[in-house]
Amino acid sequence: MKRKILLTSVLTATLLVTGCMGGGRAPQGEIEAVVPTVPVEVEALSSSLIKEEFYSLGSVEAGRTYSMTSLVNADVDKVYVSVGDVVKKGDLLFELETDDFNTSRTSQVSGVKAQLDNAKIQRDSAEKAYNDTKILFEQGAASKSTLDQTEDAYNSAKISYNNAYTSYNTTISSLSSSEENYIVTSPIDGIVTSRTVEEGQFATTQNGVTIAEYNPVKIVFSVPSARIDETYIGQPVFVEFPTQDLELEGELTRLNLSGKAGGYPAEIELVNDDEKLLPGMIAEVYIETNRDEEAYVVSKNTVLEDEEGHYVFVVRGEKAMRVNVETGIENGPDIQITGEINTGDQLVIKGQQYLQNEDLVVVK
Repeated sequence: MKRKILLTSVLTATLLVTGCMGGGRAPQGEIEAVVPTVPVEVEALSSSLIKEEFYSLGSVEAGRTYSMTSLVNADVDKVYVSVGDVVKKGDLLFELETDDFNTSRTSQVSGVKAQLDNAKIQRDSAEKAYNDTKILFEQGAASKSTLDQTEDAYNSAKISYNNAYTSYNTTISSLSSSEENYIVTSPIDGIVTSRTVEEGQFATTQNGVTIAEYNPVKIVFSVPSARIDETYIGQPVFVEFPTQDLELEGELTRLNLSGKAGGYPAEIELVNDDEKLLPGMIAEVYIETNRDEEAYVVSKNTVLEDEEGHYVFVVRGEKAMRVNVETGIENGPDIQITGEINTGDQLVIKGQQYLQNEDLVVVK
């Protein structure tokens, strides 16, 4: 526990002159000196946490945004959302008219179906011709060359049928995939931030609905050029939101080393389960660059400096003793010191500027 004692005495020197008039008095002119003392205030030295960090002002942005546009050119049949709507993954955003697609699909399916049916007829006919010729060959009524010809024709017809069957299935699958392009859904849970489609409008790949993801969110800010060498991906970051009276801790997730106007764009990703953080909110960002959890931390004005370096005064007995120290981490008005100091030392925190080594002090 810190102990502070206010000193009430002031630095004085008194000369007492008395006449020597007998009766045991000192001879006239004899001087008796009183040793001066310096009033000081002290504080018991103890270890505590100190960290070095720099500050930047940022803002909240959506974690990710998705622009859902039409993959085909068609008229918009129905729009299901407006700006500000909350949507879930898979929710309908808008649908396109499928009249032209259905007409085209019917035509394409009819074409490949006719090819498949014709190939089946040719295969079945070739198979029958081969089986008939095989019976005649076994009866001696057909030559081996005739049998080979019908077998080749049958094999060729089977290949043509298999090709037609594959073409039919491929067309059906492709048309099913294309039909999905006429229905646009949300890929994530989020909020609609913009909409550039209207019912009856001709949709293209240039218009649609934008969905912003609000969990997680990202904090966008700039790292000062003087601090870029101390900054790295994964670095601990503390973020305060004044309007929400909220403090969160995260890690640096992105750092762009292509600087702009003396700063480097950076981002932090934060979980936003309760959706308190909204895009546009101001964020105060503190990036930690150094820390010591068991440091001797003192006020900067406690530490003095001369040609020999930094030093402090510690009261030992009735004297103020100079102790040379090294300075370390700084944080605002505080600074870390190291040297021949120990926990419990009575550190002079007021009056130190009037002291010399081994001066007598008064602590009251």
